[in-house]
Amino acid sequence: MKILVISTYETHGGGSIAAKRLTIALNKTKEVEAKLLVNNAQTKDPQVIEVADTKLKKRMRKFRFILERILFIPYELSKKERYSFSTAYFGTDISQHPLVQEADVLHLHWINQGFLSHTNLRQLIQLGKPIVVTMHDVWYFTGGCHYTRECDHFMKNCGNCILIKHAGENDLSHKAWNIKQKMYSDKMKFVACSNWLAELAKTSSLLDSNQVSCIPNPIDRSVFNRKDKLGSRKQFNLPEDKILILYVAVKVDNERKGYHYLSAALKTLFESNSPIKKDIEIVVMGGVDDPSLINFYFPTHFLGRLSNVDAIVSCYNAADLFIAPSLEDNLPNTIVESIACGTPVVAFNIGGIPDIIDHRENGYLAAYKDTSDLINGIEWVLAQPDISDKCLEKAENTFSEGVVSPQFISLYKSLL
Repeated sequence: MKILVISTYETHGGGSIAAKRLTIALNKTKEVEAKLLVNNAQTKDPQVIEVADTKLKKRMRKFRFILERILFIPYELSKKERYSFSTAYFGTDISQHPLVQEADVLHLHWINQGFLSHTNLRQLIQLGKPIVVTMHDVWYFTGGCHYTRECDHFMKNCGNCILIKHAGENDLSHKAWNIKQKMYSDKMKFVACSNWLAELAKTSSLLDSNQVSCIPNPIDRSVFNRKDKLGSRKQFNLPEDKILILYVAVKVDNERKGYHYLSAALKTLFESNSPIKKDIEIVVMGGVDDPSLINFYFPTHFLGRLSNVDAIVSCYNAADLFIAPSLEDNLPNTIVESIACGTPVVAFNIGGIPDIIDHRENGYLAAYKDTSDLINGIEWVLAQPDISDKCLEKAENTFSEGVVSPQFISLYKSLL
């Protein structure tokens, strides 16, 4: 059985990382042959094939990406929302690609930013092959947004979009909703990697509840596992005798990742009489434009963006806990990676995060936007002597390749 996994990127972004991890996991089973077809490759992995394999195609790829953004500029409310909505007007016809032609099942992941347009999706659907879609956000069942926030227009037919200028009943989002409504086929199976996203998708007017299932993203437990804490700290020249709290974000001050709530919580903790505050230091993994503008109040170690997997694993292992105050999230790879390394997580009780964190068992789910409860979570986690073992158990039983791969293989077989 030949499975073709399709993604805009190979390793850029959570959805792309999940797509590649699934490709690797499937090939380990020996039951299927999987390839990953991408618009942008970041490595020379033989399992990964790049569509833009000539200089001309690479230039056209960049041109389509720019066009996609230019088209949206007249509609954007602010620059902050530039990547919150994808029009999918420009893309590449991959329907005749040899890997597409020979595949038994096409497995789509995140395909935006100029890779596949609505027209290109229709071309794939018209091939008549079974199509599995793993949804990493809400784009597939809305008129174009990647997170719905408080909007419920996707339950009817979109329109009056809260993310765009000139919103109305027949606006950009409603037109895209119409395209998807006419295009989707009953041969498509939509997979959410969290129960939260699955239940949200079932309320969409674009999908039948029978089309939606829930299967998490896999993680390689031979890579993401517990390591020596002192050795991990020495690797980054971190203090050996402090309580290290880890914070991770591609862009550290990203509002959706909850930077301001974490900063406020740490300020309160710093000004409190808590006996642990004298021992706390912060470790930051992610991009920072100007570290002087980032204030976590406690001594802070900026490690920058880490791309080496061994270094990322060591970073999780160096920390005593990981705090993830995201305001919107599906099934964050970072939280799964952290518990797979035995490092407990404190996060807001939102999205798919409760699929990973069992409250007061292997981590702590704080009340939404409640900074005092984040502090409660920090103090509770640090008081649990065996919580690391519970994290490892959760990772193995729920997210390991041996648990996730058979679920996808069973789905592929049912479609064939």
